Amino acid sequence: MSKNPRVPRAGSTCVTRARICGSLWVLANGAAAQPAIDNVDLSGDQPNLAAAVPVVAVDPSRRGRIAVAWRFIDPLGGPAAHTAGSWVCHVSISNDDGKTFADQPIDWGLKAYSRCNAPWVGFSARGDLYLAASLMGAPPAHAANGAPGGTAAPPPGHPEGTAAFAASHDGGRTWSPTVSVLPSNTLDRFETDPSIPAAAKEVPWDGARGTVDWSTNAIYISGAFPARPGEDAHSQRFYSASTDGGKTFGPIRAFGNAAWPERWDGDIAAAGGDYIASYIAAATPDPARKCPCAVIAASHDRGKTVTHELAADAAALDIDTLVHYPEVALDPKHRHRTAIILIASNKAEVTALVSANDGKDWVRSSIAQPAGVVSVTRPAVAFSPTSVLVAAWRGVHADGSYDIYAAASARGDKFGNAVKVSTEASRTPPAWVNTYAVRGDFHTSVAADASAAHLAWADARNGADVRVYYARVPLRDFVK
Repeated sequence: MSKNPRVPRAGSTCVTRARICGSLWVLANGAAAQPAIDNVDLSGDQPNLAAAVPVVAVDPSRRGRIAVAWRFIDPLGGPAAHTAGSWVCHVSISNDDGKTFADQPIDWGLKAYSRCNAPWVGFSARGDLYLAASLMGAPPAHAANGAPGGTAAPPPGHPEGTAAFAASHDGGRTWSPTVSVLPSNTLDRFETDPSIPAAAKEVPWDGARGTVDWSTNAIYISGAFPARPGEDAHSQRFYSASTDGGKTFGPIRAFGNAAWPERWDGDIAAAGGDYIASYIAAATPDPARKCPCAVIAASHDRGKTVTHELAADAAALDIDTLVHYPEVALDPKHRHRTAIILIASNKAEVTALVSANDGKDWVRSSIAQPAGVVSVTRPAVAFSPTSVLVAAWRGVHADGSYDIYAAASARGDKFGNAVKVSTEASRTPPAWVNTYAVRGDFHTSVAADASAAHLAWADARNGADVRVYYARVPLRDFVK
């Protein structure tokens, strides 16, 4: 990564581009008033591009420092996806609790990889800023995002790529050299059983994800081979850990194995020396359980050995999306305490599952939906440093528009009233309706500090383009 990539895009400023304030109102049932919430437009109006794949993080060492990673994508895909600004990742940093943000496009310094996708941002316990992303060269035209059929995985002749990592020790002013964590065709670094196809190990660059254990500063970076929807191939997600601040990374390991084969995507979390991976499995060792199902893999030795547990079988969840699902969180205050967030099989409920013993037993809670929400999608979950569990999701209305909602629970069993976070409803632009990005990239992200939940999401309130928005919601306004 270049030493100082903090250069705004032409026509932009290093401050908030737009701010839309929410208003106070009282729920019909007499519940607490809806808090006033500011919506901050991070990506701004970029014709012919959409902003997506947001990830939000909070600095545990400095109150009020927030970072959001996101990226632009060309909606046309294929050979036309070479316009200026296409497939560029950004990080937006706030030092005033989300009131204003300074944005910078990320220059990874790797000329062979012209495209950046699925960025992740996180902080160490002492405030080091970490970035990761999927980097790749230009794919063949028929493999591009948005091609007919919603192609997700590259065909033979796929581009080379990597899941990359970089660190900043001065709040994003300068960056370390880029580290290639999961490069294509690095077969000697893989530690997987024979059930993982060799072909899946050749492209472990899609959907980069990361997590940091604040108690040990272990860093985990994940990338995947993404299966095409409707085909027999299975997605395969991999991860690697660093114990030296991201300078080097160890063996590459898989989420699934022969007994617990992965079907689609997944997520990772780390806290208190524990590491958790969640994913949609194709089967379990118990033939009586019906899949695709949600499972977790827990580890206490940085992923070297894992134990798998079933969280929900096919009758208890809707697949919802093939990527970024189901999200998982670990309680930084209580070891082995895990939460995942699911869409119920009826597509109308958000379900939180909490375990105190690495997924052996689960407490299930359904989060009540506000009036006017007919279906739900794009759920996200996070623990605060004080063990408050926060859920966020997209609530869809009867006319097809959607809003972003959040709810919180002090104990993880009962949630308070949902808060509408978005100040205007969104409608997916017609040009995007049939693209793969709609299914996976336009997701929701949530993080929490001791006083507030922080959300970032793909917003389409003007119905013409997709932008990344941010909002801060004080926990006192909606925690139960």
